[in-house]
Amino acid sequence: MKKKKNKIKIKSLKQLGIVVAITIIFALIEYIIYINDSKVLSNVSNEITQTSTINSTNINIGIEEITQYSGQIVITINNDVPYFEEKDITTEEFEQYSRLDELNRAGVAFANICKFTMPEERY
Repeated sequence: MKKKKNKIKIKSLKQLGIVVAITIIFALIEYIIYINDSKVLSNVSNEITQTSTINSTNINIGIEEITQYSGQIVITINNDVPYFEEKDITTEEFEQYSRLDELNRAGVAFANICKFTMPEERY
């Protein structure tokens, strides 16, 4: 009789262990989803800021001034002199990237590249 009770207890403990493990897994999945949602909301906020910055910036060259593709990999625009406004010049490090479009193409990127924004490891 004791063996039967022990077997039942062991079986119950195993079932309880499985239930606890599944509960922990679901909790971790929910936590990961929450973290990703927070990152998405942050990225959306950054993208809105970038879009408003781009829309309010004076662009000194029109698309019609860029020559059509002629087989050259690189073309020169404005004699390679960039258009930066005084407010864009800073020593602070930052990176702002737009989301990829529906064809996974890159969009607007605005960054102050320095040793602090570079990867820590070489690939």
